[in-house]
Amino acid sequence: MTYRKLPSNQPFCQGGNSPFRCHNNECVYDIRNGDLSQPTTPRTKGVASFETFHIPVDSSHTRMINDMIFGCSNDNSDTSFENSQISRILGLSRRPDGLTSQLAKRGIIQNRFSYCLVPFHDELKRPSILRFRDNIPRPVKNLRSTPFLNIDRNHYYVELKDGLGGSLIDSGTLVSRIDENTKSFEVFYYNKVGFRDFATMTLHFKGGDYLIDGKYMHYFSDEKKGEGYFCVALSKSSKTILGAWQQQNMRIIYDMNGGRLQWVTETCANDHSP
Repeated sequence: MTYRKLPSNQPFCQGGNSPFRCHNNECVYDIRNGDLSQPTTPRTKGVASFETFHIPVDSSHTRMINDMIFGCSNDNSDTSFENSQISRILGLSRRPDGLTSQLAKRGIIQNRFSYCLVPFHDELKRPSILRFRDNIPRPVKNLRSTPFLNIDRNHYYVELKDGLGGSLIDSGTLVSRIDENTKSFEVFYYNKVGFRDFATMTLHFKGGDYLIDGKYMHYFSDEKKGEGYFCVALSKSSKTILGAWQQQNMRIIYDMNGGRLQWVTETCANDHSP
């Protein structure tokens, strides 16, 4: 058995700004994701632990990595899933305890990772694959990029034109958030059968535009019947966050070596395992 709890004297539990703290000789955590100014944001609590991870190298081989730090959560809430029922939360932040940070420190992923989110309402369910290093596809054309801003060590900020303080990209936030003046979910529209002329939205990042297809700018009350109501899938916030809903069918590449975020439109259902 390779599982063991993180010692309470471990450096992660000593920092004043850390989500970890010592409690009853255990290193416990209480982590909230997304915009903390909101009354409800995804939250997870548990015990920090060590475990051996097996990372796929190709279709038939895995690499065993000892003493990976992970959170053994026993309390998850406000996760935007029915009854907050989820299997686990994958932490991809820039913090030293993030999965990608740990793998990069060991020289495994070259500080680059990528994902392509399969549309949530596709009838044929396929997994969204997290890729590293040379396993990341190389788009031939239309690849856009924008430099990361060093606002804090935890999150991925990029510069949004006319956006004060930059914009945060977070796949753990379901729908994108913009300033307090947006109507967002407050206004619903009747969706006639066959209507598909939904408005797109463009985020003007420094270095390139991020064009969001109209299908992923709206939330539909009854997708299968093709009728019902829909609304603009944006939520009020004190900061701008590009959430998972607006990342569907988009190849997102986090290139920490190059200090940039890259993206290109892609049919993510075609992104198969190696």
